[in-house]
Amino acid sequence: MRPETWFLSSGGAAQSAAGDGKLVLAPPGREPSDVLYHDPYTPVPPLPRGADRGPVQLREDVLCWTSGPLPGPVPAGAAEAVLRLRIPVAEGRLLVALTDVRPDGQVLALALAEAVCTGPAAARELRVQLACGYAEFAPGHRIRLELSALGRPRYGADPAPLNAPAVYRVHHDTARPSRLVLGAPL
Repeated sequence: MRPETWFLSSGGAAQSAAGDGKLVLAPPGREPSDVLYHDPYTPVPPLPRGADRGPVQLREDVLCWTSGPLPGPVPAGAAEAVLRLRIPVAEGRLLVALTDVRPDGQVLALALAEAVCTGPAAARELRVQLACGYAEFAPGHRIRLELSALGRPRYGADPAPLNAPAVYRVHHDTARPSRLVLGAPL
């Protein structure tokens, strides 16, 4: 399977599935960044793989980029999200979900991955592996990439930076193309 690259694109308003976030096959031009607001006191609820993520993706603190209806089957295989981010804190926890939007509106997670960004608050490239096994997007379905900030960890230490409100910027322009690679080598 040859890797297939889908680029993140928007007019700067990819907040929620109702926003303007798109997954497209052409590299981006000049585009504004998308902004993810994280309030640790109203965290996005975690849902298991296979659960309907549609209600979660209607939240304004969840970024979504969605393809158009697929004309034919698209294997998901091993996927990788390559995100160009600016994070305001020394440590941030993000949830990346690769979801299948069915024609009836149901949104199923094929893969979920937690990513921890550490280091100085700055722009960075974050690579997130999304293992989908032998999953395939069927004709008429849409591919959606979801990004949200995670709240406090369930177990263990509760570092202070995770408990502060934060604003993340996701870049997807010519110089900093964020993308989803389906069929990526592991």
